[in-house]
Amino acid sequence: MPLLDVIPARRAHGIVSTMADFHNHTYDQIAIGATETATRAITATEVEALALVAGEVDPFHLDG
Repeated sequence: MPLLDVIPARRAHGIVSTMADFHNHTYDQIAIGATETATRAITATEVEALALVAGEVDPFHLDG
């Protein structure tokens, strides 16, 4: 599957990103010491897609 078709394919299978919970803030709303943490679990398929894009398809990098 071409890389550009990955996102529509994920949506077609009901896979949606949970990263939509972010809220935008203006510069004036950010206080000194404010923190934000973003986490996301990635699938083996996403790791393989990244390896293809990066050109790192050596099994040493993908076996885990």
